[in-house]
Amino acid sequence: MDEPFHVPMAQLYCRGELLTWDAKITTFPGLYVIGAAYAWAAQLLLRWTGADLDVTCSGPFLRSVNALMAVATIQVAYAVSMQLRQQRSSSSSSSRVQQVHLGAAAVALVVGLLPTQLFFAFLFYTDVPSLLFVLLTELLLLRRSTYAAAAAGAAAIGMRQTNAVWVTLLTGAAMLREVLPQPAAAAAAAPASTAPSGSGTASKERQQQRQQQPAKQQKQQQQRGGVLGMLAELQAVLRSAWDRRAALLQAYCLLLVLPVAFVAFVVWNGGITLGDKEAHAPTLHLMQPLYFALFCLAAAGPLLLQPAVLARVRSALSAAPLLCMLCAVCACAAAAVCVQRFSLVHPYLQADNRHYTFYLWRKLFARSGVLRLAAVPAYVAGWGLLLAALAAGGEHWLWRAAFACCCWLSLAPAWLLEFRYFTTAFALAVLHMPVPPVRLSLLVVAGYCCVNAATLWVFARRPYTWGDGSLARFMW
Repeated sequence: MDEPFHVPMAQLYCRGELLTWDAKITTFPGLYVIGAAYAWAAQLLLRWTGADLDVTCSGPFLRSVNALMAVATIQVAYAVSMQLRQQRSSSSSSSRVQQVHLGAAAVALVVGLLPTQLFFAFLFYTDVPSLLFVLLTELLLLRRSTYAAAAAGAAAIGMRQTNAVWVTLLTGAAMLREVLPQPAAAAAAAPASTAPSGSGTASKERQQQRQQQPAKQQKQQQQRGGVLGMLAELQAVLRSAWDRRAALLQAYCLLLVLPVAFVAFVVWNGGITLGDKEAHAPTLHLMQPLYFALFCLAAAGPLLLQPAVLARVRSALSAAPLLCMLCAVCACAAAAVCVQRFSLVHPYLQADNRHYTFYLWRKLFARSGVLRLAAVPAYVAGWGLLLAALAAGGEHWLWRAAFACCCWLSLAPAWLLEFRYFTTAFALAVLHMPVPPVRLSLLVVAGYCCVNAATLWVFARRPYTWGDGSLARFMW
């Protein structure tokens, strides 16, 4: 649906007409910059074949850059997953390393073959490069290449404005890793050459005490538990960040500039989108994060029900059953209010029958308010399992809280319901879950392959004619 806008803009950029702009385009021109650079490079490489810029900047050729970036996304997702596991695991046995590699590869396939991701790998859309640069930003931050991460973050925002939220999350997560106490496993894995000089056994004992001290402090904070314990830990993190403010600002200054510059742009522009502001005006669509929870249940059900996640849920229920029950009741009540008061319907959702969301809304949710309310337990269960999975993956409660806030910030202003808006949040969540058994990941991948085969076949082989005589195709 967006290609009739994206391809002509990229072709203008290929010709060097950088100041021309289509008022219907909502995103920054990052896609067109990449498309034009790709076309120029291809024209130079293929000059011996007689191919000119009209060929390398044509619609079919521009689509190939998205296909290449889709492959790169799988590779970057694998690298991110490996980096996260290496930071959290102290085991170095060959069998364990092999399991981690296989698990990371399977998770990367889950991210890369997600139907709302793979479908757009064959079109000239912003979705694939948007996710690629967000994941590249996280990979570079995990490897402490902050300047390169800032460039990748700027490219991610250049593809899609809402990526400013995710770049901010990833920057905050990197800073959080700097100020949190070092886990005991990582301290124990430190090289022996760093041990202080001294008399044998006594020196080793002092070293072990220092290494175990952060873990003891963390354990004491966890034992205190509850809201007071979390507030005390938050206070300690803020104090540590303030004490190290000069070093943190020096390391992350370019990354911190990005959200500040984006906020300044929104104020100056009078909105998030560049064009078509009336149809994409920000609203308070509180159902969007709930739809995201349902999307996660459908797209990653086996991963959310893996043993590590269920063990985390059982642990929480056994530790504080009454509190868990109270939270569930309050969450269901809040979700019911959102269903009743914030089930917004964009005119495009009701009018554009090319998208699957049109039929999902018309055949199910628009028919009965009771049916919409019946989905409330699924919304709550989806968010509960998602947060439990992130906790089981070793993410700090501050990271989980920030992730939930970023989901609401990036999704709630969107008036239009489209499944592809959920892709980035879903990919980050999957990468930060515990590595599931390979068979579970492959089960999910097999399901994705079936869905991808069906949707691509319908798109290619089952077009239909609109009332105005134009050709239409079914798509996400």
